[in-house]
Amino acid sequence: MATGSGGERARRRLGGVLAVLLLALAGSIATAVPLFVDSLRERTATGALVYVHVAFGSAFFIALGLKLLALGRRGRARRLWTSLVAQIAAVLSAYTLVTGVLVLVSAVWADQHLAASFWAVAVALAHGWHYRRRAVELVPSPSVSGLRTTKRHRAAAGVEAGSPLLGALERLGAGERAFLDLSLVRGVADDRLAQVLLTRPDDVAVRRAELVARLAGALPPEAAAGVAQARALLRDAAGGARVAPIRGQPTRQRLVVVGTGMAGLAVVEEALGDRPGGWHVTMLGEEPGLAYNRILLSKLLAGSCHESDVLLRSASWFDAHGVDLRAASPAASIDVERQLVVDAGGAAHPYDALVLATGSRPVVPPVEGVEGTHVFTFRTRSDVDRIAACARNADAAVVIGGGLLGLEAAAGLLARGLSVTVVEAADRLMAQQLDERAAAVLDAALARVGLRTVVGGRVRSIGCSSVALDDGTDLKADLVVVAAGIRPETSLARNAGIETARGVVVDDQMSTSAAAVWAVGECAEHRGTVYGLWAPLAEQARVAAACAGGKAAAFLGAVPATTLKVAGVDLFAGGDQAASEAGNELVWSDGRRGVYGKLVLDGDRLAGALLVGDTERATELSQLLVSRKPVPPHLLVCAPDSTASGAHDRDGPDAAELVCTCRQVGRDRIVAAIRAGGLTTVPEVAGVTGASTGCGGCAPQIEALLAAPSSREERMVASAWN
Repeated sequence: MATGSGGERARRRLGGVLAVLLLALAGSIATAVPLFVDSLRERTATGALVYVHVAFGSAFFIALGLKLLALGRRGRARRLWTSLVAQIAAVLSAYTLVTGVLVLVSAVWADQHLAASFWAVAVALAHGWHYRRRAVELVPSPSVSGLRTTKRHRAAAGVEAGSPLLGALERLGAGERAFLDLSLVRGVADDRLAQVLLTRPDDVAVRRAELVARLAGALPPEAAAGVAQARALLRDAAGGARVAPIRGQPTRQRLVVVGTGMAGLAVVEEALGDRPGGWHVTMLGEEPGLAYNRILLSKLLAGSCHESDVLLRSASWFDAHGVDLRAASPAASIDVERQLVVDAGGAAHPYDALVLATGSRPVVPPVEGVEGTHVFTFRTRSDVDRIAACARNADAAVVIGGGLLGLEAAAGLLARGLSVTVVEAADRLMAQQLDERAAAVLDAALARVGLRTVVGGRVRSIGCSSVALDDGTDLKADLVVVAAGIRPETSLARNAGIETARGVVVDDQMSTSAAAVWAVGECAEHRGTVYGLWAPLAEQARVAAACAGGKAAAFLGAVPATTLKVAGVDLFAGGDQAASEAGNELVWSDGRRGVYGKLVLDGDRLAGALLVGDTERATELSQLLVSRKPVPPHLLVCAPDSTASGAHDRDGPDAAELVCTCRQVGRDRIVAAIRAGGLTTVPEVAGVTGASTGCGGCAPQIEALLAAPSSREERMVASAWN
């Protein structure tokens, strides 16, 4: 047990500073005694007080230094230096003030040595009393073990001489007896003991419960009274503290995750999977309810899925894994020195590892009328509920923003039967992901399903039933959705003194500038980049969880790639949009079918890819962007139909091929799960393997695996056996 070893170190440390104190006092006294005797012979009291002043003044300032050495552990030194200076200033101020008052009372106090000696004695006595108690706590030796040596202490603990419990106490180590003495008999607070032992208050409670449980176990079976005494100590004196695991096992560490979104939950899942039972996890979230898949909000708005379909984990999962999920309880402040998070309700949450997954906030442009009751952002599940409620009485909608988020909102409103117009200030839709030709193909495909787009348009004002553009165009709008971009949420970190730029600045281990604090997701800035796609965020979560648990891991950046469906149009975009001077572009297009593709090559390797209308090769292209392997010949055929036929030139699907790049789930794992569990739906596969719980782009491939003849036969066999 660490109590004895911690006490030995504390005793040696305190012994050193006490030796310095005693030597200083001895030197002061040795030099003062001859002069003190002479002053007594001459009957000059003030002369004697000069040396009393010197002795006690030395003791006072050495005591202050001792306080710094004894308490200046665990990152408190900076605050203790401030406290030291403040104490000195306070004593000098009190000395000056009270000396003036005493001079008015009697002229004898005008002698500065007499006044100084009076206050030096008072301060030295106060500090001496303080360090007397402090020394008792810092030196756990048999001499202070009241449970063994002092009759009064034994009586206070309910231990009578010759009792079985006393015999069990005798078999404990000196440090363990001292710990029980301080904790149970003397009633030293847990936080004070935690300072002495260089540990945490909850560890003190665990150690106490473990020791008392060991005492009960060491008693003979017939010593019923002794067992009752030990259990009473555990119940009453130990305050109901829980019993620790088997001795030698590490104490559970406290992991606090700020954010209950996809990235925050991914960190928790990785941490629990890596160290099952090794974390006590607390999640603080701003939104009410359970964690959900934000990528599926457009389907929820469209009504094509139920609210339960977007949930990532059920309430029973959090309970089963011991995760303290505190929804609608956002973090209000962080004390990085004390390693403490305070939530909006004022509750404090100590941590050994803190992960910030605060996400982002929607950008709302300063447009006249944007504060209207029919104007909404599209970011959270509550936003979807409010938009859906307004859409019931609306005929036309305008979406401000033609990026990924804006098009998802538009698709959801279009599915509800509204007339929808998307206004994009840039010269094309999805300007960050698509080139001009890909955007044009997408625009034409959206027009075929009834979605109107206005590119290069800027909103001047928003009225009650219309949106006015700068060119004078008025668009009918009973409902307006603002999806003009997002901004990383960094206020919590910035207020705590953690380094921020566009996002919370992190290194390759996802560590921030503060010790024991990591950041992941849309709030994190890594090498100047803030990622908004799910695959790199999932990788960040894996790295942060590993590093928080003491393992080696690194996030070295990621090639952005996403597969999605917008209003029924399949898209894949990854890597660079244009070739470098030394690179090449392979482009094919079929306006009749609404198909466009482009491969950006850097030598024989893939640097970027765009697919519109046909995303059959999206998974393979995504893996090539990450692996940087040479592009196989069958992918260098221009026509999409040739690409499909080229698939027959290969030996067949690779069992280890990744199907879900977000969760790194391969084909073999999915097939094995289908066969073992008789799975029949994509949600069932997602629940077992995690596939499709990211961007959802792999769902068609999972459906194909479910529909494969071999999978159907295996499910029939599994059903028969089950």
